[in-house]
Amino acid sequence: MVFLGNCVSSLRPIWNWQERAAIHSVAQSEKKFFPVLARSADGKYLAAQLEDLPIGAVLVYSVTREEEKKINRDLCDSIGWAGDYRYFRVLTEEEGTIQVSLEVPTTHDSKIKGWYVLKQGSIIPQRIVKYGPGFAFIVMPWTVLASLTGVAIYLVLVRRKKPNQTR
Repeated sequence: MVFLGNCVSSLRPIWNWQERAAIHSVAQSEKKFFPVLARSADGKYLAAQLEDLPIGAVLVYSVTREEEKKINRDLCDSIGWAGDYRYFRVLTEEEGTIQVSLEVPTTHDSKIKGWYVLKQGSIIPQRIVKYGPGFAFIVMPWTVLASLTGVAIYLVLVRRKKPNQTR
């Protein structure tokens, strides 16, 4: 029970730790696949690749915090999900510069998320994280190690001898 409890409780923090470690600056070879916000011909927002837009779609070079709700609703609708997950976020807005993040909506066990800057009609990729279902094989050894450590600590505490009581 101690092992299972430690395993479950350590999974999310370890996953987040490994995910943060996987975030890196965008390499030139990744710019083609970099996720950006676009708008389709029918006015719906979608996640697209920087250098490979769907036919009829245009890149979005300027957004406001007020548009975030509609953008995220359209992104959730694109995968048939009725939830309210925030795939797109406006991080900061300063005189002509907007920092945003965009996670590509998916129903699979994978993730592609990019952070970029919108400035004077251009898109400047900053950072990216991408992984597939195999990412769990990076996380699980750390989770098992944390669980075994918890069990060892528990056993040391349980087996510690109680002080002798004098009469």
